[in-house]
Amino acid sequence: NARIVEAANNVETSERESRRLVSQAEGRVRELEVELEQEAKKSRDLLANYRKTERIAKETVQAHEEEKRLVVELRDVLDRNQAKMRQLRRQLEEAVSVKNR
Repeated sequence: NARIVEAANNVETSERESRRLVSQAEGRVRELEVELEQEAKKSRDLLANYRKTERIAKETVQAHEEEKRLVVELRDVLDRNQAKMRQLRRQLEEAVSVKNR
């Protein structure tokens, strides 16, 4: 009889311990789920920031390329204008020279 009572007590103790361990495990699972969601949010935020930064970098490179193209174009215009000015200056000097003869 004492053995039966002791066995019953051991079963109860084991059941309580099992419930406690299951409860602890469930609590840890909830904590890990929260951590996982936080890490997933961080990952989404980092990816969004990366894409934004990548887009800005691409736009900056495109703007720089456009500026380089404009500089080349403006240099060409400047060179043509300087050549035209030299030509007009020569023509003016020739006209003055002809007039003074």
